[in-house]
Amino acid sequence: MPAVPSPPRTPASPPLPKSVAAGPGALGAFLLAGCLGSEGSGAPLALPALTPRVAGAGLPPPGPAITVKRLTIAWTGEVRGEVGVCGCPTVPYGGFGRRERYLDRLREQGDPVFVLDAGDMLTKGAHGEQAPDLRLRASTVLDLSLQVGLDAWVPSLTDLTVWPGGSPRHVGWDAAIGTNVPGLPTTTVIERDGVRVGVVGITGAGAGRSLGEDGAVDRIVDAIRRSMATANPAPDVWVALSNADTGTNIRVAEGVPALALLLSTRGGDLDPPRLTKSAPILETPDRGRFVSVVRLAVGTAPGPATVVTGPTAQPWEAWDDALERLPLQSGKARAAEEVRIAAAWDQVASQAAGRTVALVRDRPLGSDLDAPGGRVAATLSEFQAASLGAASDRTTFDRTVRYVAAGACAGCHDNYLAAWAVNDHAKAWQGLVPRDGTADPECVACHSTGWGEPGGNASVDEPVMRTWHGVQCEACHGPMSAHLSEPRANPGRAVTEATCLTCHDPANSPEFDFGTYYHQLSCVSQKAHADERKTAP
Repeated sequence: MPAVPSPPRTPASPPLPKSVAAGPGALGAFLLAGCLGSEGSGAPLALPALTPRVAGAGLPPPGPAITVKRLTIAWTGEVRGEVGVCGCPTVPYGGFGRRERYLDRLREQGDPVFVLDAGDMLTKGAHGEQAPDLRLRASTVLDLSLQVGLDAWVPSLTDLTVWPGGSPRHVGWDAAIGTNVPGLPTTTVIERDGVRVGVVGITGAGAGRSLGEDGAVDRIVDAIRRSMATANPAPDVWVALSNADTGTNIRVAEGVPALALLLSTRGGDLDPPRLTKSAPILETPDRGRFVSVVRLAVGTAPGPATVVTGPTAQPWEAWDDALERLPLQSGKARAAEEVRIAAAWDQVASQAAGRTVALVRDRPLGSDLDAPGGRVAATLSEFQAASLGAASDRTTFDRTVRYVAAGACAGCHDNYLAAWAVNDHAKAWQGLVPRDGTADPECVACHSTGWGEPGGNASVDEPVMRTWHGVQCEACHGPMSAHLSEPRANPGRAVTEATCLTCHDPANSPEFDFGTYYHQLSCVSQKAHADERKTAP
């Protein structure tokens, strides 16, 4: 994604640190250090700058006016099974604990809040890799989502793989919608504090695939229109949730004139709001690091919303900023904030007369939202304990293999071990210490060796981790007990791009390039030096 300025941040959501500038070679080394947590390699990278929320300037001519209603939509997408803080090598953001506290702050601001998710929510990885704890993670994510107030979500194809063959589903599926998913309703209407929001669900065809073949999109549009026509009582505003491809989203937005907004997942890149002939299409950042917030003022019959920007957005931004500050104030300061909110709302309401108007901002879930306790705390603790138990079960599954730790390699490969000892892989564990991540299996897996693997380790106790901390030889080459007894017959696995991607995935290593990173591995560089010495005159 090209570097672009971040959207405005509020006092409740502080600005992100500036990204570290480095050339291609330096950046590769830096990202290895940042992702693997070397304390001696500098500060972690900031999150990638987000696309500014910019759409067409000005407001359309007003239509028939009704009493203006105001509401807030908070939505996420492509959370991909992340339950805790996600940020390696970036500054750690996200997590359900922070999401709970931020959504509670939104509710304290007084307007009805509707919580939505656009899918790719349940499974790890961009394409839903089948992890051993797949269903445990999926049910936990659904539990957590309901606990923070999820009202509706649209499952993606990867979400639908969690319970194949019609197996019993989690209660969270009661909130699922999907036009083209058998057994799910096309739409739902949510009413809160006298405001009714209709939500349409559209499940895509999977990564890189289009629904546009064989008239599928036309059938989806027809189904949406029929379902919307039968809603009783009719909602004040309609929005669509989609994890479909861009072409499908555009055709739905333009084929369903009653839609105000189409809220979608990030997809390949985080694009700015896309203007169509009807409803604007908005995308949300992935991994649950942000909550995308739409402030809506509805002053006419259901139809396309206008996303404000530039001078038109100034009263909206003043209103939004004051609302964000309100839960943090008390006494006279709170009273003064309420006066500012009322004054800004008067201007916003005048713009919304005869129109549906929206302000969109992305709120980073940063450390300012950390606090003990909360509704989700018990569920997070139970998930961590279950993950530790599952890792222990896997380590004893196959007793024919055994990890031996890096010290066992020193007898024959002391030169490689010496080079590794000063490499960032060896320092990976230290990066978890300031983040309190040394007992979290979500973090330990990539910052230690043999975690949860047959013949490996499943204890986070400090004495045990003295043996297994860091990304050692076997993290890349596999368990080497057989190599010790018969080295030539059991050379260990070769390092491939797939080996690296288990940790250097797009979330944790967004700039990963196998060719660049591979040549920075300590054993590869050591072998290159040895080869140079052999060929030297």
